[in-house]
Amino acid sequence: MRAVYLHGLGSTNIGEKNDFLKDHFDAIYDPKIDYRKKGIYAELFKEIKAFKPDVIIGSSMGGWFAYNIANKLGLESLLFNPAMQNRSIEPEITTKGVLGTHNIVFGKKDDVVIAIDSLESLFKDSAKFIHKIENIGHRIPFKVFTKHIKNIK
Repeated sequence: MRAVYLHGLGSTNIGEKNDFLKDHFDAIYDPKIDYRKKGIYAELFKEIKAFKPDVIIGSSMGGWFAYNIANKLGLESLLFNPAMQNRSIEPEITTKGVLGTHNIVFGKKDDVVIAIDSLESLFKDSAKFIHKIENIGHRIPFKVFTKHIKNIK
């Protein structure tokens, strides 16, 4: 199985989560992303489309990108606290597409991405999604991350 992982705005593509993904999937594309870079969405979309993933995983701003890319490519996604609204930056993103199927994990104690606001955005988009609420904040603990990753394979 081939997977894409898009880290959050203040994160990187190096760490135990990335190492876990490399061990768990046949192939992983997990670029270091500068979300402020002009044209970053179009660049990532092109690279991800060429990679031909089975699933796209994203966290926070990476979750927002993953949501939109999954919709454009008709992919399954796993999103952790996706920045569906109230983003600190607004990269240029094309949001129209086929609609993917989204598995979303929200943090009950998250004060950055508010679950109820995100759910309202998803309902407005008519997105196909399943969501779960974990007793966590915005940062995703490794144990929670791996538990949900194991459920998609």
